[in-house]
Amino acid sequence: MSGKAYKAVLGFLFVLGLATGARAHQVTATEHRLDIVEKPNHTYHLKWTGPKSDMRVVFPSDFQELASAPGGERIVKCAQTLAGREVSIEGFDSATKEVLVRTVLLNGDVQVEILSGDRSSFTMLATPTKWQVAGTYFGLGVGHIFGGTDHLMFVLGLILILSNWKQLAFAITSFTVAHSITLALAACNVIHVRQAPVESVIALSIMFLATEYAHQLKGTRGWTSRRPWLVSFSVGLLHGLGFANALSEIGLPHDELPMALLTFNLGVEAGQLTFVAVVLSILFIASKLIRQRPVWIKVAASYTIGSIAAFWFIQRTFLIF
Repeated sequence: MSGKAYKAVLGFLFVLGLATGARAHQVTATEHRLDIVEKPNHTYHLKWTGPKSDMRVVFPSDFQELASAPGGERIVKCAQTLAGREVSIEGFDSATKEVLVRTVLLNGDVQVEILSGDRSSFTMLATPTKWQVAGTYFGLGVGHIFGGTDHLMFVLGLILILSNWKQLAFAITSFTVAHSITLALAACNVIHVRQAPVESVIALSIMFLATEYAHQLKGTRGWTSRRPWLVSFSVGLLHGLGFANALSEIGLPHDELPMALLTFNLGVEAGQLTFVAVVLSILFIASKLIRQRPVWIKVAASYTIGSIAAFWFIQRTFLIF
């Protein structure tokens, strides 16, 4: 089996395994989220989002509940500020592995924590430290990559089309530079684009890549193989806007904005390079073990990727209106 066939096998299995659970750009894969908004006089507004569960927030003993609503909203008041004190979540089970906790402090700063059964509490900070911001947003960047199937599918498409290692490295670098630019511009409110059109065009870009791969199988070199940096850079600008839309739902700390953006980008790249390394390792091992050449599976891979991307495009286009 040729190297292209191995790539096709991997692409086919990958998209089939993830098609049913494919999500657009989001920061983490967890569906459970708790928002805590600090108000004057040591009052805090709480709101749960996500599937119904038995999880509950545990505050220090000096708190009292002022109001609650059936939708998971609560208002609590503490005798003193929660800054420097511990808040925890109880009720984790096998179905609820992680919870994203987003705290908006009174001064406008944002503190983000990912809690789980192994780490079910955190210390609320008056102002998040630089290292706390770095660790949190690096983790969010990694989580964003593995929670965003469309991003991984585009990277996989590049691997399928580009057999030259130098071309692939150049394409990935161009992709990185481009999404870093638009992410920074959007995060600093220089540009703003609605999420639905961006996600729709991202799906269209994956359809384009699938078409390019199908043409390549017939012996026709497309833009991606001839100008990989141009295609990667152009699509990277779109993905950067997708990253920004996802990150805007979490928020960025005002005092540590450059650090948050830098470490989020580093987390994105760490996740992306890990994915590329795993894919290339599997391809290398497969090339040593498999010698047959099922040509049909390459065609199946291109059509499968294109069909899923087309479904996403239609689905997301309806959300524009």
